[in-house]
Amino acid sequence: MRILPEEKICECYGEPQGSIELKEDQELLIHDEPIDENNNAWLAMKNLIEESKKDGREIFDPCLELGDKDFTQLITLPKEIGQLKNVKKLVLLGSHLNWLPPEIGDMEALEEIETYGSYSLHWYPYELLNCKNINSTFVSTRALYGNFKNYPLFPNLNNNKFKFYGGNSRCSICKIQKETHQLNRYWVSIAITNDVYPFLVQVCSDNCFSKIQTPEQGYVNYPHTGGLGIKQPKGS
Repeated sequence: MRILPEEKICECYGEPQGSIELKEDQELLIHDEPIDENNNAWLAMKNLIEESKKDGREIFDPCLELGDKDFTQLITLPKEIGQLKNVKKLVLLGSHLNWLPPEIGDMEALEEIETYGSYSLHWYPYELLNCKNINSTFVSTRALYGNFKNYPLFPNLNNNKFKFYGGNSRCSICKIQKETHQLNRYWVSIAITNDVYPFLVQVCSDNCFSKIQTPEQGYVNYPHTGGLGIKQPKGS
């Protein structure tokens, strides 16, 4: 049995494995810690991605390659992750990641993604849905915004100035680069295999908004901007 790195206890809603109770007026914020591009762990990850691209490996498991110490220093992945066109299995078990780059959607061969034990990873980029071959997921449900177990609130996107690393301002639907202020952001809950993920989608027009996938039944049934005013079905 694989031993995961030491857990990172997220302060958003308490102990990941414990009983989580949220107040109705508790507003959550998106993790937006800055990235240190000169950090040895960050540079090691970029080198590992380059090596993996050259050798065409099908399994990308950075914790095994970098070791727990470096792996758990990472709060996201370099956008170059999208260049791994041969990777079928992405293993991020026990990570301390806060978010994943939209470029993950360029991993066209991806079939399995494992992020179990990543308790600060509360949401995923909508672009992950571009990986049409995914047939297996392994996620810590309680860590996800809007999950069916404890229904944590979605952060208000109108009050958050979160920016993707590298200034990604590409529309999630049409892929056209835009200025950040030209994009509108929404939350939407959609299933991949048996797991329902909260996705952050960026759209540049009403036409692109109309192409956002239909949310999963039993979740907020329309793309929304989060905040205290959003009422979740809570099992209805």
